[in-house]
Amino acid sequence: MGFDVSIKKEMKQTKERRKCSYLSGIIPVTITVILLVAIILLYEMKWKETSVVISHSPSKLHTIEVVEVGRAWDGRPSSVRIKSEGDHMDFSIYNNGEKLDEFNVVVYWKNDYEAIITLYGYEQMPETFHFIAPLNKYEA
Repeated sequence: MGFDVSIKKEMKQTKERRKCSYLSGIIPVTITVILLVAIILLYEMKWKETSVVISHSPSKLHTIEVVEVGRAWDGRPSSVRIKSEGDHMDFSIYNNGEKLDEFNVVVYWKNDYEAIITLYGYEQMPETFHFIAPLNKYEA
């Protein structure tokens, strides 16, 4: 009779140890998945660059690329980066939280070294910048 009790007790302890080992395996995997999803979403929202417009000067000497940095959400402004030859400037476009497209940016080249860049948004007046290529200079 004592032998049956000790076997039942040992079986119960084995089941409990198995449960603990399952939980100790499931918890780290779950935490890892949650962290991975959070990191991917944070990257998408804050740092990912999505090209909106790429414009070349008339003789293709200079290039201006306008990218959306991150993603606008909850009605916040979109972050815009204007890049040219290793230099960049950051701006915001108030576009009602919507994704930017080629209609939000117009690049007009006066010649191979000067361009006029205009940023449009639903919730703002157009902003115009004068770009001078050799200096990568932006003037409002």
